[in-house]
Amino acid sequence: MSGSFYESVYKLSDLSSRNDQAELVLDIFMVRVLVSVSGKKSIARISQETEISIDQVRESVAKLVEKGLLEPDRDRPKILDRKFFDTLTAVLARVIGPIAPILMVVSTIMCEIILCHIFHKWQVGGNFTYGFRPPVDFHL
Repeated sequence: MSGSFYESVYKLSDLSSRNDQAELVLDIFMVRVLVSVSGKKSIARISQETEISIDQVRESVAKLVEKGLLEPDRDRPKILDRKFFDTLTAVLARVIGPIAPILMVVSTIMCEIILCHIFHKWQVGGNFTYGFRPPVDFHL
């Protein structure tokens, strides 16, 4: 498995085309991993939520893929990596000068704050407001 295995996402395989009636033997770890797979959670997150070691999750995923019950989710949009942000910072530096890295850090922090605010509103069932009002103790 590749180095990005921990960030990889798996989904349940489409079993509708399987005609075999072979018996499946699953251990408890495989069952717990299979139940946790959603097509959205990374392997690292599944390990954390199920409290199964990452090595055991890796082994269980490999067995479930071998049995045809799981498959990698290749349709999932790619997460932006460090290289993207480094390139974006370099391009911004050419356009706006040496303040580009600072602008990148501030904009990243603001995005995180806004997303946390929206997620909190969603969790508590509050009304969504598109205007962001930071907490009173918020300082940059």
